[in-house]
Amino acid sequence: MEVRVPIMSKLSLYDFNDSILGLLECPVCMDNMCSPIYLCKNGHNICSECRQQVTKCSTCRDEFLTTRNIALENLAEKVLYSCDNADAGCSEKMFMIDFPDHNSKCPYRLYDCLQMGEDPCEWKGHRWELLDHINKNHTRKLKLDENEPNILHWKNFNIDETCVYSQLLSLYGEIFWLHEKISAEEKRYYLAVQYIGLTKDSANFTYKVEFASKCGAYEVSFKSFTHNDVEEKTALFQLGKCASLEYPMIQNIINGTALSLKLSVTKFEE
Repeated sequence: MEVRVPIMSKLSLYDFNDSILGLLECPVCMDNMCSPIYLCKNGHNICSECRQQVTKCSTCRDEFLTTRNIALENLAEKVLYSCDNADAGCSEKMFMIDFPDHNSKCPYRLYDCLQMGEDPCEWKGHRWELLDHINKNHTRKLKLDENEPNILHWKNFNIDETCVYSQLLSLYGEIFWLHEKISAEEKRYYLAVQYIGLTKDSANFTYKVEFASKCGAYEVSFKSFTHNDVEEKTALFQLGKCASLEYPMIQNIINGTALSLKLSVTKFEE
């Protein structure tokens, strides 16, 4: 006699997964619990953060123990969780151990505004809101032509004064950060272009920086893929992944206190 074993569909597996997540919901903050999970005297659960803030069980009003629910902690490691940015559109599901790495790279996460004015901007929002924020709240903007070298000027370039500056670029229907730094300690100038979006898409664009003396006798250039938005700009500078010039080289191209350069951003055509 043939015995048929029922096969669970992907949908039913997700339903089962979601039902398990219901068991992992903290009764206080309503978030999913992960290790460590604590118990009260009557066996009710609470997450570690809420355990530090309340003294009585919200379900039975009895005291909490130092005992942990090891079985539930093990179960929490085996289920798939939705991204914290699911409401913003992220459909990724992952194990709890993968959460920190995903959250740092999720394209639906909240971004800081790095545009520098008199004071650092405290705005946070999604990447598709960033350009509108810049247009409405920051008066100084940099406009570049696509596929063409653009002349950028530092009118008062001072190698003895450390300065870090970021500006948003809008090209090819995408957005980028242009990061520049003068390091007084290192006597060095840095420039990097960072793509804002999916990490893999940063390889669809290159940026090129060209420096030349006024008479044209001395030229220096640098070309690279645009950097992904997971990398911190400080790391780009420190690890030497971007364009940089030492002061002896700068002396060959600077005109008084004015430093000029050509910058172009190019998209690979399919």
